[in-house]
Amino acid sequence: GTQWYLDKLALVGRKPAQGPRVALAVSEAVPVGLRVTVPLLLGACVFCLLGSNFLPMAETFVSLEQGGSAPGTKTATEVYQVVVYSLLYNIQLLYSHPSVWWLAYVVAIFSGVFPYVK
Repeated sequence: GTQWYLDKLALVGRKPAQGPRVALAVSEAVPVGLRVTVPLLLGACVFCLLGSNFLPMAETFVSLEQGGSAPGTKTATEVYQVVVYSLLYNIQLLYSHPSVWWLAYVVAIFSGVFPYVK
């Protein structure tokens, strides 16, 4: 077990670290600023990834506009929603079509699960 690992890393002949093993987050060798900033940045990245997958990020509408050339006289009415850019919306849309329901599972696995597991 351990010997194979040391051979693979070319650490044969070096002494292993002495003393108790301490996580980098609580190690005195790491500056306090990094001990706080790195976990916060990792958490922010996770929340951004979750938001990008589960919240509607954009929507496309067909709009009709009417009004004159004077400022403030134009009005716009959204007539038809073309598409919503959201992972969950697209998975539900694929699942609702009988011929491509299996593609919903492919998208869910490779876009919803795999990025978190890897």
